[in-house]
Amino acid sequence: MPRDLTDYVVLDTIADDLESIEIILNRVNNRQFGWRELHGDQEFTREEIVSSLFRLIRDGLAEACSYSDSDRALASLGPRVLPSGEAQ
Repeated sequence: MPRDLTDYVVLDTIADDLESIEIILNRVNNRQFGWRELHGDQEFTREEIVSSLFRLIRDGLAEACSYSDSDRALASLGPRVLPSGEAQ
């Protein structure tokens, strides 16, 4: 099944580390990395990035995390578990 270009961009951005949506947006829109050129030299929107993250989580290619107050650390929500509420 062919993937959306944005999925590849997001996968490249999160491949080596845990990243927030803001960091992903900053990286994919940074001309240094060349992703904007593949996107018609237009900035990726937050909506595009969140939609891509949801697809990647659903397909088992990424995992969502949330902050655990009791552990004082980030904790995985689990494989293929989409975050509830509005993605921050």
